[in-house]
Amino acid sequence: MSLTFWRMAAAIFWNKSRPEGAPDPHEKAQRPRQKACALIRCRGLYPLPAIVGPDTLPDHYLNRYHVMHLKTFITLSILVFLGIMNLSNTSTGAAPGPKRGNLVHMVSFKFKDSSTKQDRTQVEKAFAALNKKIPQIISYEWGTNNSPEGLNKGFTHGFVLTFHSNQDRDDYLIHPHHKAFGALVGPLLEDVFVVDFWNKTE
Repeated sequence: MSLTFWRMAAAIFWNKSRPEGAPDPHEKAQRPRQKACALIRCRGLYPLPAIVGPDTLPDHYLNRYHVMHLKTFITLSILVFLGIMNLSNTSTGAAPGPKRGNLVHMVSFKFKDSSTKQDRTQVEKAFAALNKKIPQIISYEWGTNNSPEGLNKGFTHGFVLTFHSNQDRDDYLIHPHHKAFGALVGPLLEDVFVVDFWNKTE
């Protein structure tokens, strides 16, 4: 008997013996071929004769479809991963560092023994306020000495300001707010140390 006869007999037997509502395995097995055939025809991916259908689709066409499907999946997965990483960086605050000028102005204070903690706190707040009062200041940082080397020679406070140009630095030095700050801090200091330099990375 022909192969077609046995296929028909198997189909009749399955339809009679399978429970109501059970999936047809032949139909399920044909779904990839149906999708591949429709996609190939729609996109014109490969030459496909008009008489070819899901039942007669050659295996090499189906293999090409699976490879293309896998490539699409991998590409979409990479794009999703990159998008998640970008959102993660944004949400975790992975923002650029603070803006800085290339001209660095370093100042260190050595307070008199007669100065009080309240005096020093007042100086710290007054110096920090200059960052908002004088527009030429690009960045401002400060801190107190914590070096274990013991080479600070009594200097306890360090301040680092940056500017874009010599002119900006000079304008800062003669600014009325800076002059007022000097009048405040002068009587409290035993010594002051200042170094200016152009920032270099090499």
